[in-house]
Amino acid sequence: MAEKMKAYKKRQEKKGLKVKSQAWLSEVFEVEADMPYRFRIEVSGDAAEEMVNAACQSRGANQLIQENPAQPTIGRSLSGSSLWPSCLVVVKEAKENAKPRLAKVGFRQFTPGKLATSCESTSEADSAVILFPVFIDKEAAMAAHLNSLDEARGYLRSVCPANRRPVFCVLLCRKSQSSDAGWEEQLQKYQAREGRMFCFGPVHFQDGDALHDVISTVVKLRIHASEQGLTCKALWNAKSKEKPSPWPLVDFQLPAAEDPPVAETASPVTEGTVAADATRESVEAPAEEEAAKDDPGGNAS
Repeated sequence: MAEKMKAYKKRQEKKGLKVKSQAWLSEVFEVEADMPYRFRIEVSGDAAEEMVNAACQSRGANQLIQENPAQPTIGRSLSGSSLWPSCLVVVKEAKENAKPRLAKVGFRQFTPGKLATSCESTSEADSAVILFPVFIDKEAAMAAHLNSLDEARGYLRSVCPANRRPVFCVLLCRKSQSSDAGWEEQLQKYQAREGRMFCFGPVHFQDGDALHDVISTVVKLRIHASEQGLTCKALWNAKSKEKPSPWPLVDFQLPAAEDPPVAETASPVTEGTVAADATRESVEAPAEEEAAKDDPGGNAS
């Protein structure tokens, strides 16, 4: 290789041309800062860019930038190919004197009916999520968004193998402070037909703090799943006794020490909290029965 480079330089010198210097990785746009994790979210819908801007300009996002000033590329696209901003999220909380482990999240527009950029390789798919905002203000508009979601899911499942198909996530959104009363029933019917969704919300589509919280939780869940060996292929091919099968990651839970705080943005439809409570009850009940047998009089020792 070295000999070929020398020969190339000689040919360029004979032509009177200068050989371009090769930039080191530290000078390349995407790796100019030491970032433990990099993640991409492809967002569908006409309001995608407005939602991304709101999240990246939120108080939570700005606070992380202020606490980590040596991140010169924050506020620009991860790939450098668009004007969309990027933001930081906490993946692992700080312990003792250690700093929290952060992820840099870049965003792209996802167009239903087209192949997502993250489908190009397994590594990109494993560090990406396709986010579908579903607006619940009006039943007709919600139905249209769900139909668009169906088309996008069907297309990606037909043309993209499981190992290069990112996880899908749904974010329930509002453009007003109120919504039609029938949105929950409409959503339940959809899930009864298509399976329990990896879903968050509802949130207002311009509420930057709420959007940043959702993005942080989604990124955190996906990265922790990857670290446990749950690749896209494993997630999409996971067997389930439920009919229809739930979406990938819908039942995934973080380790106890890593659980995100409960917020209004927690999904009201994934039933994750209900399932967790039921599991705890099923474990605690036998323990209580055993204790009663050991101490029939109910006296504490």
